Amino acid sequence: MNFIKVKIILMTLLLTVSGFSNANLVNVSYIEIINAKGDWLQVSEVIANDIVGNDMALTNFAIATAPNQWSSISGAEQSIDGVTAGSYQLGQIFHELTRGSTLTVTFNALQELSSFTIFGRTDCCTERDIYDIRFFGADSQVIATYTDVAPGTLVPIPEPTILALIALGIISLASRKPIIM
Repeated sequence: MNFIKVKIILMTLLLTVSGFSNANLVNVSYIEIINAKGDWLQVSEVIANDIVGNDMALTNFAIATAPNQWSSISGAEQSIDGVTAGSYQLGQIFHELTRGSTLTVTFNALQELSSFTIFGRTDCCTERDIYDIRFFGADSQVIATYTDVAPGTLVPIPEPTILALIALGIISLASRKPIIM
């Protein structure tokens, strides 16, 4: 088999393998969530999984804040308490008082996230529950944005991966002509 064919096969194989891998969003400091429709923001639960599947948005790893809440039973902390059921009457959701407010989930330390899921209200008004989500790095710069996310949607976090970088390195090496002695 000639060198060009080997190089083409190797490049195709490496690019195919790297396409299946899914890296993570690294150095996430905090997440901001708003209602994508400009309606009331109501969030039952935010789940931000790290690379081993731990929910780093739970209250022992993060703090949830918002400028206001509908009532004393609908505070921001309800969005990171581990309860995905979404009943307002049972105090299981965050519900904002003023339309256009932002729910912020701030991590205790920088996180490497592999997926994100958000849950909305289940006892009423589910048509409101469409979210815009922004992830911020340590320098408060936006590092990823997702729009029109529906409740319960698992959002994988795609980024360039280690496998893709390795593939580029191997392709670079494979592109050199072999030394003939």
